[in-house]
Amino acid sequence: MPSFHRLLAALGYLALFLTLAACGGSIRSVTDVDHAKNKALIGQREYVFDLIEALDYADDPALKLVIVNALDEIGDPAATTALVKIMKDQEEDPTVRTTVPLVLARIGDRRALEPLSQILLDPDPNMRRSALRALQSLGEVPVEAYLAGLRSPDEQIQLESVRGIGALRDVAAIPLLFDVFFDSITGFKAREQIVSELGRLGDPGLDALYHILIQTSDETLQNTIVREMENSPSDSAARLLAEYSGGEGGFGWDLRWETPRGEKVVSGTVLEVNIVSESNASLILLTERGRHVHCHFVGHINELLYLKSEYAPGAVRVSVGGSSYILEELLHINAGTIQIVP
Repeated sequence: MPSFHRLLAALGYLALFLTLAACGGSIRSVTDVDHAKNKALIGQREYVFDLIEALDYADDPALKLVIVNALDEIGDPAATTALVKIMKDQEEDPTVRTTVPLVLARIGDRRALEPLSQILLDPDPNMRRSALRALQSLGEVPVEAYLAGLRSPDEQIQLESVRGIGALRDVAAIPLLFDVFFDSITGFKAREQIVSELGRLGDPGLDALYHILIQTSDETLQNTIVREMENSPSDSAARLLAEYSGGEGGFGWDLRWETPRGEKVVSGTVLEVNIVSESNASLILLTERGRHVHCHFVGHINELLYLKSEYAPGAVRVSVGGSSYILEELLHINAGTIQIVP
């Protein structure tokens, strides 16, 4: 009998050994990983689970990275949960961890969207960037996937999150982009990108830009918005810019540019004058068609002023009401008609 019991015990140990061998316990080296990967690639899916289980007990980061890459090559969604676990583990080896987001993107399991979005707030900047690239490579992802990135303290992540939302071309994102523009945490580059993305969203985006234009006090961003709107092919852009120039944003100057024979070349309202020095100034002209022209005044304080622009190479004389004005006098004029004649 004792020998019989010993036989049963031996058989029990053998069964346990075979069970371990059939599972991840059999994967201890790069050779084992390659063997399991090759088997999985020819349809023996049980080896996928061997590799997944091996992620739990593999202590060597180099071996774990090989396993992750093998799962990447196999592309089975069954690996998603295990890979997400590694991605979230801030104690995990950094090289292994930063590899996982793009592996998840290539596997394409939509269950990874929310975890990837959460990583946009990870303390490791490399993880944040890896997760963002993964989200962008997934293509059609919901706007919500970028919410964490919009509120990241990392300005580059903010910028790329705005680009990711813009790539969706979804007008439903306009209210979100509008609110983010005025969020105190939003960096300057992200705000500039919001302007660009709203400009690509047709009339609803232009309407949002107009309201940003009249609410923001940042002159640089105001000029960015104006340029974005003037480059829009939409008739709405011209109407909104005309409305803006007719309000507090305009100087009330009506500027007309004529050829020597009195033919009108361009006309519009002066929106802004910037003094560079006593003999140098520039202005922004809003044309009748809603286009902004950046004109440049050059000349010594005691000489006639000249205007150079893309519309007329060379110099032309500036006069107001038939009289010439030096720079300082011209800048103090706040009403009336300015005629630009050669």
